[in-house]
Amino acid sequence: MKMPTLISVVLISLFMWISPVMGQSDEQFTDFNRAGKTTYNFLRVEQGARPVAMGGAFTAVADDINSIFYNPAGLTSIKSFEYLFSYTNWLVDSKMVSAAFGYKTDFGTFGLSIVHFGINEFEETLPLQPEGTGRMVSAGDLALGLAFAKDITDLLSLGIHVRYIQETLDLDTRSTYAFDISTLYNTGYRNITLGVSLRNLGPDQAVSSITKSESFSMPIDFNVTLASEILGSREEPYSLTVALESGFTIDLGDRYRIGAELWLINLVALRGGYRFNYSNEDFSFGVGISPEISGKKLNIDFAYSNFINHFESPLRISISGTF
Repeated sequence: MKMPTLISVVLISLFMWISPVMGQSDEQFTDFNRAGKTTYNFLRVEQGARPVAMGGAFTAVADDINSIFYNPAGLTSIKSFEYLFSYTNWLVDSKMVSAAFGYKTDFGTFGLSIVHFGINEFEETLPLQPEGTGRMVSAGDLALGLAFAKDITDLLSLGIHVRYIQETLDLDTRSTYAFDISTLYNTGYRNITLGVSLRNLGPDQAVSSITKSESFSMPIDFNVTLASEILGSREEPYSLTVALESGFTIDLGDRYRIGAELWLINLVALRGGYRFNYSNEDFSFGVGISPEISGKKLNIDFAYSNFINHFESPLRISISGTF
């Protein structure tokens, strides 16, 4: 199969996956401002300080273990074994902790991901006890994922990331599954890379209350990104990568992201990004250092995301590396 035909098949397949969702737009999604109509929204919180600092425009960059959360096809960039640990001081004193591991074999690259979202315990209140019962309530979310990526050619790779998801509120626990499918294509022209990903695809969830039962969608995202190393390359001491990303969310419509990463002497990275059509977030920036210790890479990354209204801006720190 020739390369243009193969690319067409891949892209058509991705659109076939997403078309049942988009086909509902005339009936259910004509107004894309449907905030609150999706569930398991912790899946949308961006993981890893490096991609966050770049404004989340990472789908076509996807050249390390962070790829598992943005474009699993990028896991093929792993040379042998890579790991990632990330901590996010999230909104309203909540916390997010994530980890990922990737291992390359002759057959393909395998990955494992873990994301945990937790909040501080709070005291239970009842209509007749509005000041509290003295009983403490806990809540949290968990996602466990397995990923696989494979090079189809020297320019094209495909990936899938399947996750088991659990949400707990006090004594009530519910679970489901979701998966991401993606492709990463190096055009071979001026270091331009195309990344396409469909994330958080899963079944609708029925949520019942005292008065009614409603169906909530998974927080599906569809992203198309172009990235280019406009100065040097990652193998050289100095390089500058720029990424432009267009994203569609099932409940909030179109969103756009731009990001950049500048490497200095292949040791220090300066990153920045901007998010368009977001209600709360706009710019982000960060820094990373990547020393080599005993022949192994160690990456320490920090990121700051600016929240426009209502919330304190979160900070992230990530540690990743190779074995």
